[in-house]
Amino acid sequence: MATQVLHQYNRSQKDKNSIINYVKNAVEKSKLRSEEEKERERHTYLSNRVLNSEETEKDCV
Repeated sequence: MATQVLHQYNRSQKDKNSIINYVKNAVEKSKLRSEEEKERERHTYLSNRVLNSEETEKDCV
């Protein structure tokens, strides 16, 4: 009986740990994704600035 209770406890701890790890991984992936999105937005912004400045130079010539 005590062995069964111990096994159930160990199993529940493993389940708890796996849930915690799943959530940690999901949060980490979300952070990475948001960093990648920020980098893409920054790249797009800089590209647009370069394109706009080139068009302005053409207009001035």
